[in-house]
Amino acid sequence: MDFADEFFFHNFLCDSDDSSSDDEEEILAAVLVHHHLKSQRPLFRSSILDQLLAFNRNRESGHFLLWKDYFDTTNPLFKHQKFRCRFRMSRHLFNRIREGLVGYDDYFVCKEDAIGKIGFSSYHKCTATIRMLAYRVPGDLIDEYIHMSESTCLESLYKFCKAVIAVFDPEYLRGPTPKDTARLLAMNASRGFPGMLGRIDY
Repeated sequence: MDFADEFFFHNFLCDSDDSSSDDEEEILAAVLVHHHLKSQRPLFRSSILDQLLAFNRNRESGHFLLWKDYFDTTNPLFKHQKFRCRFRMSRHLFNRIREGLVGYDDYFVCKEDAIGKIGFSSYHKCTATIRMLAYRVPGDLIDEYIHMSESTCLESLYKFCKAVIAVFDPEYLRGPTPKDTARLLAMNASRGFPGMLGRIDY
């Protein structure tokens, strides 16, 4: 019995009346209830109150698997066609976006935490975000492959969208200029669609 148990029972016994036999039953019931409730508590908890214990997701092996599957410069498991199918973009475009975000926000830079453990890489965070956007899935659905918790996936999504707007808005997220319009009209005319500026499937 630890100090907390002794303190609990001391206060309980001091407040009870020893003259009644019913009190003994109440004390016994209180002891049983207290030990039952204590046995339901986890032995270790995270630093955030009322949050379940965090577990080791093995970030390093997750990054290595992701790298070997898609980003290995010599011989990735999934080639360009599979990459485009899974990410809804080319590998070159993915790296262009990732490099832009790393240069803008150090959140996407791989760093060590307070105990020296390597954090998630920019490949982790960008892959998690693009998978959520491309497939419209929640963050906890990709935890098994990305090895990243739902809360970190959602934080990455928020930071990703904010950084993409800041980095690429001046060039890509603006309205077309007269020069852009003339270029698009000429390009579409050369493909057999004169006078077409937008899409042909609406």
